[in-house]
Amino acid sequence: MRDKVYSLFPSFYFLVSGLLVLLRFAGNLQISETEIFGIVFLVTSPVYLYFSFGRKLKGGLISATFLFLLGVVFLVVKQWEILNLLQVVLPSVFFIPGGIFLILFIDNTKKKNFLFGAVVLFVLSALAIVAADIELVKVFNRLAFEVLNYWEALLVFVGLGMLVG
Repeated sequence: MRDKVYSLFPSFYFLVSGLLVLLRFAGNLQISETEIFGIVFLVTSPVYLYFSFGRKLKGGLISATFLFLLGVVFLVVKQWEILNLLQVVLPSVFFIPGGIFLILFIDNTKKKNFLFGAVVLFVLSALAIVAADIELVKVFNRLAFEVLNYWEALLVFVGLGMLVG
């Protein structure tokens, strides 16, 4: 049962996302695409994460954690109408990989390097929040924001790397 649910997750995700976007374009939903993807990421990723634990499937853990935290970022930006996205991007760039490392550590507590990486990235994320007014941080925020503009291509390359490796 667990293998069947795990293998059906990507198709379920695309089906739900596609139906919600079609309903939005038809005028039946009054929410933006960002909110749709944020909600779908938040609802489906914990299920995918649950079925990935204890199976030594790092790819599933990484993708589920990434999508969950990306959904949180989407909804935070949309719900609180953050006008300057650059103040959100750099802390998110550090926090999301930190969350991924923390989940990988929880899955395999013998790997202390994941915990160390998570702590370092969480500290960097906190420093990025505190130092948001420094010009150098604004430059890095702009770079990170450009990376987020092309995150779909990044996911394709990561997927191809996982298939090849």
